[in-house]
Amino acid sequence: MEELAAVVAISRLVHPTTTGLRYAARVSLVNGQVRQILAFQPRGVSVDVFWSKADRRDWLTIAEAQHIKLLMPLIMEKRLLPKRIHNAYWHHEYAMRTYYVDHRWVLISTGLDALVNIDPYQGQKKFVSRVNRLAQSHSISLTENELEKAYKLRSSLVHGQQFLSDQGNKLTDAEIALYDKIEEVLRRTLLRAFEDNHYATHFRDE
Repeated sequence: MEELAAVVAISRLVHPTTTGLRYAARVSLVNGQVRQILAFQPRGVSVDVFWSKADRRDWLTIAEAQHIKLLMPLIMEKRLLPKRIHNAYWHHEYAMRTYYVDHRWVLISTGLDALVNIDPYQGQKKFVSRVNRLAQSHSISLTENELEKAYKLRSSLVHGQQFLSDQGNKLTDAEIALYDKIEEVLRRTLLRAFEDNHYATHFRDE
């Protein structure tokens, strides 16, 4: 089940879906015949997966499934990734399993921070400049002004200064689009690091 969970998690780097393990089952086969089917009954926190309000395709295409198949040996081989990549990947997956955007915003920002931050005294400056460069490398339109807003909102949330519901329990379309873009930058960066070991080494040290 750990390997299945890892495959499902890595699939979200190729294309995000709300697929989780709530409806997983163990199937017992004898001579090719199904003899028993047992519900997995997942336990613990964050069993379900969510996404933003933006309309999306909640399934994988055949081409995407083939893409995921190429990544599966990484799970079986348990290839060690640079710690920055590992930490960013953990925050990405935990964000996917978090319902409230107040916390998702913080988790996605922290995942990006794990990749790019090298100076605790210039956190916002480094976040803006380096995430901007990551966005450009993935052809994602994300301005420095947008990233400054994303970082400032992340800071006010992480320090408990506000909830997004303070805005009348509704994000603006521009804020939803901004969240989606920073999530996409993190997702594409992680996917490239999984696919390209040389690229991943760029995040091995400061």
